[in-house]
Amino acid sequence: MLEKISTRDKEHIYVRVFGRGKPVVLLHGFGMESRHWLPFIWPLTGKYQFFLPDFRGFGHSANTKINNPCVFTNFYEDVEDILDYFQLDRIALGGISMGAYVSMFYLSRKKTDRITKFLCIDQSPSFKHTNAFEFGLGLDDHERWMFDFRNVLTLLSKHQSEKNFFDLPYDERCYAMMKFARFTSASFPSTTAKLTIQTLMRTPFIQNFFVPANWQAYYTILNAYMNNDYNLIAQIHKIDVKTTIFVGMLSEMYPFESAMYLSQQITNSKLIAFKKSGHAVMMSEPVKFVIELNRFLSDR
Repeated sequence: MLEKISTRDKEHIYVRVFGRGKPVVLLHGFGMESRHWLPFIWPLTGKYQFFLPDFRGFGHSANTKINNPCVFTNFYEDVEDILDYFQLDRIALGGISMGAYVSMFYLSRKKTDRITKFLCIDQSPSFKHTNAFEFGLGLDDHERWMFDFRNVLTLLSKHQSEKNFFDLPYDERCYAMMKFARFTSASFPSTTAKLTIQTLMRTPFIQNFFVPANWQAYYTILNAYMNNDYNLIAQIHKIDVKTTIFVGMLSEMYPFESAMYLSQQITNSKLIAFKKSGHAVMMSEPVKFVIELNRFLSDR
């Protein structure tokens, strides 16, 4: 079932609802949609009811405006509105990548008894390196990522009036796609997977399947990441719900050390290592992912 709900700012977002049983809210990552959870939750829909929102700018919510200067405030307020709409209490909350950051942003700022447990999938408490924390995006490749993102933002800033990504100048469009392909392929440890993704995303016909309906949302979120101090280092210890941390041991996005830091700072937490996985742990080890997701949900 796909449900359209109204938010506190009179916008609308879409939520997929599947299954019967105890409520579970799962939040997707940047460049993903709620449908990407479906193959992995399907075996568990007899025991749990899953609520899978499409964030503003993604999936069915692609045209919903991101209208708060802090995108993560926009996102977590939408999560609160979802809980209110469906009258949900005592839920399990999980997220991967950006979805995990939204969850941490929320849980470290608000005391709530509506969430009983939290699943964090391959996400650092800080996007950027700091003097006190050197386990942000990309580890040794961090500065190259930052350089690429700044270049993409500079190029795309001149074209915000263009609704169709394919109306952008060819060279600038190709540069942005090349960097997005590199970012996407970094989720997978396999060299074959990386080359396949990068090759496909250079193909004009295939690009239609990768470019979002609202490309400006990607720009807005990336711009927010780059120009705001999204750093939860000082707040992460405030998360007081039972937490499970999934980490891809081969992740090029966020190193194992960032997951270790989370497990040390969050009192009631445990770490689950996916030894053959990169950032997208469910793609690399799908069977293990379903088993561990079920274990997380059934663990009291």
